[in-house]
Amino acid sequence: MIPLRRIPRLAALGLAAAAALGAARPLAAQSLLASRGLGFSLDPLDARARGMGGIGLGLPGRNLSLVNPAEDAFLPAPTLVVAFQPDQYDGTAGASSTTGRTQRFPLIHAAFPFAHRFAGSLGYGAFLDQHWQTQAVDSAVFAGEKREINDRFSSSGGIARLRLGAAYRINDHLSVGTGVDLFTGSVRDSSIHVVSGFAQTVLSTTFAYTGVGYSGGVRWSPSEPLAISAAVSGGAHLKGEADGDSTIASKRYDMPLSVDAGASGRVGGSTVVALSGRWTQWSKADAQLAASGGARDVKTGALGLEYDGFRLGTRAVPLRLGAHYSQLPFRWESTTAANTHDFPNERALSAGAGFRLAGGAALGDLAIERGKRGGGGSGMDESYWRLALSLTLLAR
Repeated sequence: MIPLRRIPRLAALGLAAAAALGAARPLAAQSLLASRGLGFSLDPLDARARGMGGIGLGLPGRNLSLVNPAEDAFLPAPTLVVAFQPDQYDGTAGASSTTGRTQRFPLIHAAFPFAHRFAGSLGYGAFLDQHWQTQAVDSAVFAGEKREINDRFSSSGGIARLRLGAAYRINDHLSVGTGVDLFTGSVRDSSIHVVSGFAQTVLSTTFAYTGVGYSGGVRWSPSEPLAISAAVSGGAHLKGEADGDSTIASKRYDMPLSVDAGASGRVGGSTVVALSGRWTQWSKADAQLAASGGARDVKTGALGLEYDGFRLGTRAVPLRLGAHYSQLPFRWESTTAANTHDFPNERALSAGAGFRLAGGAALGDLAIERGKRGGGGSGMDESYWRLALSLTLLAR
């Protein structure tokens, strides 16, 4: 708990941190964008979806999906998928440059078919990352002596989504699903003020975040080569409470309504073409994020190919290619002379492959992605490599 006498100083340092974000030197993080708005948005996808451009619904076959709960209805047996995702980025903001890398598990998802037509599911998915740190260096004269002043502002933590879902197979071609999303996580905000020759001042607060949202979806596969899928989620209010300190105001944000659609079809005997799109109403939180630049509605599109005619010996090895373009929701405040303000975008290309293990009782998938973020008048540019590995286990 922060003593009352330190609250005014914490407020002053908080304002200094907000001002410093536009000009201070950024340090290692998930992305430079983790310091904007509610953080860097993450998608709960496995490596197959990543290899096909980030398509999280409407893929052919029987798949787990944390985007559309209806996708779980056609699973033949209890299934578990775990994804691991290391990445690295290099970014520039004005005259400053930085690099960072992370390793995370963006998806853990299990589904359990029962009573022939029903399936229940429980999944964890990464949602927002708020790991970032900035540093501002200055100097001042104290008692006739010039001393260096070093201010570091950091945030550590993020927000995840825990989904409890249910799916029902109406017939051999159509399924519906619904889910309850529990948003949870914590973020620790810290300010470290150091004047050379004096003891440093450290002020920090941890916010615990909670929220409840809802989702629903449908999947229709009129024939074996074709699958069409759609999902909607929303209804959540994200609330952040300071760790036991009633003198610090709680935070409250409206979570966006999100609409996803995807489809896939077989072209020839061995090639699948898939595409997806998403619209997310992040502008619902624009007024609540006005101090950090605001938020906008965003659109995302992805295109993927999967070729399953390649073999290593007698073993089929699906090969994948993909591309995606995403608008990003939170404004980056430019430090250019014109002081322009704009929103960054993301574009990427990906490739991947799949492997059958243990006689088909396990599936391994690998994907690599190369992308760029920024552009427009955002004042930042960032390139990244992302590796995705996932393992799917089927109980037999």
